[in-house]
Amino acid sequence: MKPIRLKLDKREYKFIFGLGLLGELLEELDFNLEELMQKLEKNPFKYYPFVMFTAAKYYCELEDEEIDFTLLSITDAIDKEGAFSDRNKPMIKFIKLFKDSIFKDVPNDIEVIDPEEVKSGEVEKK
Repeated sequence: MKPIRLKLDKREYKFIFGLGLLGELLEELDFNLEELMQKLEKNPFKYYPFVMFTAAKYYCELEDEEIDFTLLSITDAIDKEGAFSDRNKPMIKFIKLFKDSIFKDVPNDIEVIDPEEVKSGEVEKK
């Protein structure tokens, strides 16, 4: 997955999404995916900065780069950009990209099809 580059408070941060990041988040927070999404909805002010920090830290670890920021410094940068207001375009973009990385092109309903039914023609292939 390609990194996402966003500028917050005059500094460029690089973030990476994907399975690795989700695994890190769920492990660090001791949540399952449903709990993570509920927490992000219930208290975005606490959890999105943590997601940003973890995504930036994960990028640095993958690229063997120095981690020269903290959760507090990222939270402070978000505040300086306007927190979660419409004027904080980097934060809005980050949230959209993060959600898309989890839910994009995922069906809304779970459909279980028996492979034998598909072979026999009982279920129409999509």
